[in-house]
Parts: sequence; structure tokens; C-alpha cells
Amino acid sequence: MLSTRVQPNLKPIPLYDHFSRALSNAYHPNSNPTGIISLGIAENSLMHTELTSFFQSHLTVSSAQLGYAGVHLQTLYDGLVNLYNREFCPAVPVIRGHVYLTSGVTAVIDQCFWSLCDEGDGVLVGRPLYGGFIVDMSIRAKLRPVGVSLKGVDPFSLDAVHKYEEEYLAARKEGVRVRVLLLCNPHNPLGQ
Repeated sequence: MLSTRVQPNLKPIPLYDHFSRALSNAYHPNSNPTGIISLGIAENSLMHTELTSFFQSHLTVSSAQLGYAGVHLQTLYDGLVNLYNREFCPAVPVIRGHVYLTSGVTAVIDQCFWSLCDEGDGVLVGRPLYGGFIVDMSIRAKLRPVGVSLKGVDPFSLDAVHKYEEEYLAARKEGVRVRVLLLCNPHNPLGQ
């Protein structure tokens, strides 16, 4: 028997039906030229050939790396800190404590929502938006999206800040406690 708190989460989500339809009939220039090209998934398939080649020529995996002791997290953290500081020139240098690893963006978003918010709290999120964000915030943490229209506005401009502030104040007036601002860079689905 499943818990009562999971019952509302068992309702079908139309977004997943659409993804399933698209992925089960994915376009391929040779094997499925009449397939579906999905614009609803943030996946850069144009890089698959180059990435495959890079991984095959630069990575070596041994059987010792497949167990718990084989995961050298300190080396991974050190490499990421070095990469971020070298390639992105951050205003504040990145240190080990700034880096958090999960098995994907959905996992880290869920953990942040679960840890920072109470049920019913609001999340400011720019629109248009990746539909999975709504699922990520509502399934377990039971949060409310507070959509911010960014039509015609650079999502990382001062104009966008004003749009977020307007929606924040409107939500507060309606009794919604906004606890999180979700920024996606590059913006999904706009790619900006």
C-alpha cells in the first residue's frame, strides 16, 4: 500500500505522454526520417558525434572505478573548481564548498525545493519555461509556480529583474510566500 501523501502524484501528467510519444518516434536522418523532432527537450544532439569521439579518445575506465571506493570525488571536485575559475572568471572565486553533485538537474532542484521551502510556498520562474520545472516543484515539495513573463526581455537583464520583482510583489499581495527564484542558464527553452 502506498502512502497517502504520494496519492496525488499518481495522476497522469500530460507532459510525459507528449515526451513519450516524441521519444518513441524520434527523428533520425537515416533510420527514421519521418520521425518527430522534439523542441521540448534541452538536449543538444548536434554535439553527440563530437562528444562520443572526445570521450572515446580521452577517457579510460578500469574495473576498480566501478565500486564505491572507485569514485574519486575529491579529484572531480578539484577539477570542477579549476574549470569554473579558469574558464568562467567568476566575480567570486569558486571553492569546493560551492560545488554540489547530484545525478541530474531534477535531483538538485528537488533537493533545493524540499530543503528551502514549505508546502504552498512560491517559486519565481521565468516564462516560457521547461515544463519539467512545474513537475519538479509540485510533485514532492508541493510548491506553487509564480510565472514571470519574459516576452521581449533578456532573461538576465535589469528589465528582467523588474519583471521578477513585479510578480514577487503580486504573489505576496495574494498571500503567497515566495521562497525561491529559479534561474536557468542557458534559459530553457529559449537557449539564451
